[in-house]
Amino acid sequence: MNVSSITVSRALRGEDGVSKELRDKIIYKAKTLGYHKPKNNVNILILHEKTNLQDNPNFNLTLQCMETELQKRGAEYSIEFIPKDKQNRKEIPCKILKGNVFDGILFIGRFNIDYMNFLKSKVECQVLYGNYLPSLECDTVRFNAVNLGYKQCKYLLLNGHKNIGFAGNLSFYTLNEKILGMQAAMDEYGLKVNKNFFVNSKSNDLEKNLLKMLSLKNKPTAIICQGDLTAMKIIKLLHENNFKVPDDVSIIGKGNQEVCAISIPALTTIDINIEYSCKSIIDLIINRINNPKKPYENITINGFLVERDSVKKLTNGGLI
Repeated sequence: MNVSSITVSRALRGEDGVSKELRDKIIYKAKTLGYHKPKNNVNILILHEKTNLQDNPNFNLTLQCMETELQKRGAEYSIEFIPKDKQNRKEIPCKILKGNVFDGILFIGRFNIDYMNFLKSKVECQVLYGNYLPSLECDTVRFNAVNLGYKQCKYLLLNGHKNIGFAGNLSFYTLNEKILGMQAAMDEYGLKVNKNFFVNSKSNDLEKNLLKMLSLKNKPTAIICQGDLTAMKIIKLLHENNFKVPDDVSIIGKGNQEVCAISIPALTTIDINIEYSCKSIIDLIINRINNPKKPYENITINGFLVERDSVKKLTNGGLI
């Protein structure tokens, strides 16, 4: 068709300045080429469960950022809490039972895969935030545990630490990815991750195990924590047992919660780019609604270091 791109754009958007006859021709031609007008007035249901604070330590900020992104796009949305017991009983969300029609569901957290598949018969378009299930066919946005583990470990190495421990949930699904990132950093210095320096933050014997680890002759000088809350828990236990942070043990967290800046000492941590991750998931679900047949995507978000006062420099840069 011998028309400008501006004319085509105006016709497809329904703007003035294009005759009805030409508009109809452009729309017909676009359809024959596989074009479908994007749906802007989408209605999205956000479902969340009891949040895992180590995986998503800024839950309130996450919801605020998602709402902001949806509002920018003029989308309708509802938010509902679905605890594990309701998932196990496969209860339909109240928002759906009340007759609301949704174009897509955004899941936040570690939902049961059977429950997600159950809801697929109600709302086919689904995206998952903050988690990844290899057996589930849906789009996901999550934090890059390999990248985060690498950056935490590399920073400690650059500050002269080579005996590096880890504190977190040792059964958590991202642990192997975290270890992979740590080992990638260790490889650059010819070192190996030592799992004797790992303590389970979920154990009832955390304090006992932490003190036992720090009594070793060849003990860790720094501990990578699964999240900021774990880091603060470890700092508290160390303080109660007359260990000073960072003089005796250095600590690095993950999440960059607001309280990190006012903790004692102020916590060095990794910011996980929550604002960007929320923009990514909203882009993803709207794109999925408008392109239901496109390939599924798994987007991982990297983080960046926020240097404060909880890590001691043992050398003038790198190991000696």
